[in-house]
Amino acid sequence: MSTAPQVSASPRFSATQIAIFSLPALPLAALQLPLYINVPAYYTGVLGITAQMVGYALIAARLIDAVMDPMLGIWADRIHSPYGRRHTFFLGSIFFTTPAAILLFMPDWFMPLIGLDPVKHGFWYLLFAAACLSVGYTATFLPYTSWMAEMSGDYDERSRFAAGREVSIITGTLLAAGVPLFMTKVIGLDSPHTALTTLAVFIGILLPLAAIVMARNTPEPTNYTVHEVKFVEGLRYMWKNKLFVRLATAFLFNVFANGLPATLLAFFASAVLKDPGAFQVLLALYFVSGLAGVVIWLPLAKRVGKHRTWCLAMGLACCAFIWSPLLGPGDTIWFGVILVVAGLSLAADLILPLSMQADVIDADTATSGEQRSGLYFAVWQLLNKLALAGTAVSLIILGYLGFDAHAAKANPLMQQPAHAIWALEILFAVVPVVLKLIAVSMIWNFPLGREEQHELRAKIEKTAEAEGVIPHRD
Repeated sequence: MSTAPQVSASPRFSATQIAIFSLPALPLAALQLPLYINVPAYYTGVLGITAQMVGYALIAARLIDAVMDPMLGIWADRIHSPYGRRHTFFLGSIFFTTPAAILLFMPDWFMPLIGLDPVKHGFWYLLFAAACLSVGYTATFLPYTSWMAEMSGDYDERSRFAAGREVSIITGTLLAAGVPLFMTKVIGLDSPHTALTTLAVFIGILLPLAAIVMARNTPEPTNYTVHEVKFVEGLRYMWKNKLFVRLATAFLFNVFANGLPATLLAFFASAVLKDPGAFQVLLALYFVSGLAGVVIWLPLAKRVGKHRTWCLAMGLACCAFIWSPLLGPGDTIWFGVILVVAGLSLAADLILPLSMQADVIDADTATSGEQRSGLYFAVWQLLNKLALAGTAVSLIILGYLGFDAHAAKANPLMQQPAHAIWALEILFAVVPVVLKLIAVSMIWNFPLGREEQHELRAKIEKTAEAEGVIPHRD
């Protein structure tokens, strides 16, 4: 058992405590967007690596990361330390993740330092650095998210923690997107090198600082593990956890539905709206609207339950996006309205499934006797990566139909094949609506609500008391 100070079962946390806990999510979010936007631009435009080779390197790095997910999840659950398993694994990972980010974002400094030639060794340097960052991010993300899920056993309090973390994530994403824009429009330095270096300094300072401040001011969550189960046996428990299977399947559909418009937004703005310059503003509008949505969905979830609230939010997104195929050149303002409405649902998509995942883990803990939040969130993370990777299929389909993605950005007035534009609109709006409606059908009558979750927590705590894992309560 850990000798670190532990949090009680279901305390009420202050807004300040939740804000401090959410601090590391901001720099962690800033790690993700550059990997898909700034890094390819720099390694192709400056180091001279072909776009195809950059793509291969990033895909290979993700495959390595995916293989590591379950292993990292198990290690995060099984580590024994007097400082607590979440404290130890989380803080230890920070001192791997931070150098990995600096290594990836500053190749112009490190490659000459170790005698590598960008032309000959650029691909291998990118593969190594990207793999290190992907694995490091997962090693930090898993104990951090597990920590959040275990901070409270209360049905509604978990949503408050998820909301605090997601506000930080959206803020971090906006900052990562805003750095290149700020460097270009305000400072006047239009360079992928400048943007990446600035992000490297930002993350290199803020990530360790935020992690240390959070860890010093946040207690170790109580570990309710009564006994550890073997890996294969644990997988059987996971498969028999029908709540998990149902929620995970709906989550997969919804992530895929969200990933399609995100992947195709730039092409929709260029080829349909004929306004490629609006892309960054539209993206910012979507995320800012997502921040505003927190004040809507969190109180509603407390009144009608997480699963019903999430369904209502997905329904709102469907009502917004379904109008997109009716738009044409010059309809940027109307599209902005659609993104504002759809963006409101983003908050629910980020907060409520995460909070529900913590409840579903309770069902496993009550049955298996081991609190395996790390492994469960590793599976969630893997599903998330699979869904987002699957959105690349939309680009393959468009390419097969003759859609010229490069021309759509460089010359939006160029006429694209009519059937390719039709396919773009279907993939952008109609397919995500269908996927979200499938998720709604699976979640609307989800059988784990507030009362059922309270019963699970009572069973977990009673078992832990009987086994001497936690002290008896008077």
